[in-house]
Amino acid sequence: MTVLTICMDGSITVGQSILSTMADEFEETAPDIGTLPRVGREKVVRVREQMDNDEYDLDERLDAVLERILTDISD
Repeated sequence: MTVLTICMDGSITVGQSILSTMADEFEETAPDIGTLPRVGREKVVRVREQMDNDEYDLDERLDAVLERILTDISD
């Protein structure tokens, strides 16, 4: 049995059993860090500059990521 506690401040506490299960599942499905694509320093600097200048549309990026996630889980 998993226990979820919703606190008055809106935070949620999850019972230990579900956290252990989630950690086990993550270890089984997480890619090896060596197989992940590298992100160049220049790209990181460019995105940071865009964010500083309010030129980076975070909402648009998040929408695109969410769309990809929804597509992946619905296939």
